[in-house]
Amino acid sequence: MKTIGFANKFYTLWNVGSPYRKYVNEHSFYMAVDYTYFKNLSFDLDKAKEKMGESDYNIDLNLKGSQSWTYEDKGNMIFDRSKVSDYIIPDGIKGAGRDIRKMGLGEDVSSNENDIKILWGMYLKKDIWNNEVFEHSFRKLNPHWVRPCVYARRQLINLGVIERYKGQYVTEKYKNILIEKERMSSLTEGHFFENKEKIEIEVKVCSAFSFEGMYGLTHIISYETKCGKLLKYMGASPKAGIYDDVFTKIKATVKHGEYKGESDTKLQRISLM
Repeated sequence: MKTIGFANKFYTLWNVGSPYRKYVNEHSFYMAVDYTYFKNLSFDLDKAKEKMGESDYNIDLNLKGSQSWTYEDKGNMIFDRSKVSDYIIPDGIKGAGRDIRKMGLGEDVSSNENDIKILWGMYLKKDIWNNEVFEHSFRKLNPHWVRPCVYARRQLINLGVIERYKGQYVTEKYKNILIEKERMSSLTEGHFFENKEKIEIEVKVCSAFSFEGMYGLTHIISYETKCGKLLKYMGASPKAGIYDDVFTKIKATVKHGEYKGESDTKLQRISLM
């Protein structure tokens, strides 16, 4: 999508690509977006808009600099089950000592690594056959896999490997990821405090990423407040000593802005108290 950005004095023309997958191995990928710089448009925003003519475009004045770059969401790795064959036993299960298709349905299993691998291989058949089914259901599963999948799920629950959370069966690690996503989506964005106001507040880091532009490395840090507000820092020198597991009291100056048409509040001149 054509996008008007900003570089020091000039309003600039970019193309912001559609998100696409970058695979790190046969089954796992993360999403990436290409930001391609084209040219300077004008010192004046209205004149820059005129040069866009009748074409569709966005305005993102947080899109700084004049050097192309790629945003890579490496912190959000995704497992692509569509790459898993319906007929192949996963590598970690081959040679485990028992064929998962012949595992006794009435047999108790232990918590040793081989048994858990076997159970996982059996249980994941549900996702392989139901790859396009949003709900976790056995209704469209090949009939000869229904009982083994139900058995595997029951045993994985008994062993404490998975648990039911909001209608789906998940590991503890994935449940914590879901809880964190729910918490993040509940945070409030917008204009807080008075513009240019000096404030004292307690914050902790929610997320952080950086990109290389014409003027060097730019960091974008999102901070969460105790009262559920989302604040941001954007610049070359993020303040050290603020962490993601504990609230830290800081002093800062408020700057109101916009990002992709949405109001946001940035912190400037941050110092620890």
